Amino acid sequence: MQESLFKRAEFVKQVNLTAFIVLLCRSLEGVVSFVGITHVALIFLVSMLGFISYILLSFSVVWHGIRIALPVMIAACIPSLIQGMLTGSSVIIWALPVGVVLSITILAECFRCQKAWSLGIECNILFIVSVMCILHALFPDIAQWWADTMRFDPALLGTLTVQQRAEISQFFEFWPKIQTGYMGGTWMLYLPIFVVWFSKRWIDILDASRLKHVVRGIRIGRILAGVGLILMLMAVLTSMPILIDLMPIWFMIFALVGLSLVHDTVASIPSKALILCLVYTVCLLLPQWALSILMLMGCIDCIANIRPKLIKRFST
Repeated sequence: MQESLFKRAEFVKQVNLTAFIVLLCRSLEGVVSFVGITHVALIFLVSMLGFISYILLSFSVVWHGIRIALPVMIAACIPSLIQGMLTGSSVIIWALPVGVVLSITILAECFRCQKAWSLGIECNILFIVSVMCILHALFPDIAQWWADTMRFDPALLGTLTVQQRAEISQFFEFWPKIQTGYMGGTWMLYLPIFVVWFSKRWIDILDASRLKHVVRGIRIGRILAGVGLILMLMAVLTSMPILIDLMPIWFMIFALVGLSLVHDTVASIPSKALILCLVYTVCLLLPQWALSILMLMGCIDCIANIRPKLIKRFST
């Protein structure tokens, strides 16, 4: 059923038609946000339309290349830019969708050229770090902006216990410091990876020969990983706002590399489905411990390249 559905959607190979569909989806999403509609079902629907527009953008770039797929990328950016100008909202808000579009484009183009994840993810990391630096340069008090935006209703404090008040106060004291980096890592790193993977699956069904010999493993180079570790250490020692905001991004990428290491290591084991199920269950039940272990594994793999040894050991 999935393959039949994908094959019926071959019209997306036409760039102009795809650009129109993407523009329509993103415009509908922007209209609902601009009007302020809060109906849950409608919000879910327009969110799905936004996700579909990202899938179509990634498909176009991987299939045609960035030069031919440029109209699709422009169509994905225009509604966000118009909404930002009409509402007069902060650059932090309307720049996020544009950043997602650019991140997907960068990752998809690198994936198309190299047929591997590493270069695209490294370019995406550099792009996200550049965006974070620009935002902190434009808004030195960006943490305070997030604190004001996420302000808790004081009227509700009276209904909470002393412990709950302390937890909420701790949350609103710490979270704004990493909110920009967390959103950048989630929306401009994880989402593009999933979107490009989905479009790759789509292309494999339409033309299995187009993406042959794709390298599965997700890993970043030793130099970039070393820079990331140094910046994380400096963030702990100096408490610089920009370095603290960058910590979630490095944490996410190292955890992703660690998860990829697990996938590659157990790929040839007969009970790999059970092992992966246990790994994801632990990630859901004990996210802090599990993600910290994955991050440590990812750091070791990026610096020492232990993946080939583990794959060889567990494949025998």
